[in-house]
Amino acid sequence: LLATKVDPDPTTGDFSGERVRASFEESLDRLGVERIEMLHLHDPERIGFEASMAGGGPVEALVELRESGRVDHIGVAGGPIGMLTRLIETDLFDAVLSHNRYSLLDRSAKPLYEAAKERGIAV
Repeated sequence: LLATKVDPDPTTGDFSGERVRASFEESLDRLGVERIEMLHLHDPERIGFEASMAGGGPVEALVELRESGRVDHIGVAGGPIGMLTRLIETDLFDAVLSHNRYSLLDRSAKPLYEAAKERGIAV
């Protein structure tokens, strides 16, 4: 499974839908492929839930990429469990990744993983 992620502009911090499409194209170019099987929204906490879900925002762009067939599945990869849970509760995502929130010392991602399992979302 070929997976990559989209990120904000490293200079301006722009994380709009337009930037998501540009980041996707940059990944295609670097990987030398024409499509991606799994594309993750990386660290949406940089802009917050509302901006992530806003019209013209990054989630809308990810859904459009999936609907166009250029991406098979979309996911979200981040840190804050509450925000990740809110995002998967939209039922738009196929997968979720949590950074360092489920280990021998930290099991704080357990409710997120349980919510993902209930929705059939890959972890």
